[in-house]
Amino acid sequence: MEWSSTGYVTAATKTRLFNVTDGVVAGVGWAGYGGPEPVSFVGGAPIIAGKTYRLEMRVGATRTTDGLGLQSGFSEIECYSRVCFYRD
Repeated sequence: MEWSSTGYVTAATKTRLFNVTDGVVAGVGWAGYGGPEPVSFVGGAPIIAGKTYRLEMRVGATRTTDGLGLQSGFSEIECYSRVCFYRD
């Protein structure tokens, strides 16, 4: 599977896929900084059917107090992550 997440006005941003069933990290995405324009952070990892996963995002510093960066302000509804599944 592959994913992409967006950061806007963030620092030290990183994403990862966590295997909740086994309690281990399944994959780590690219790290970077979200500038004055939204930036995508991408990653990918193999997954196993029947397991539960969650996509996590960590932001080291931001101008907001919640640690999640700022809204882009383009609309009321915003999509912050996209996940694509592939199978053989």
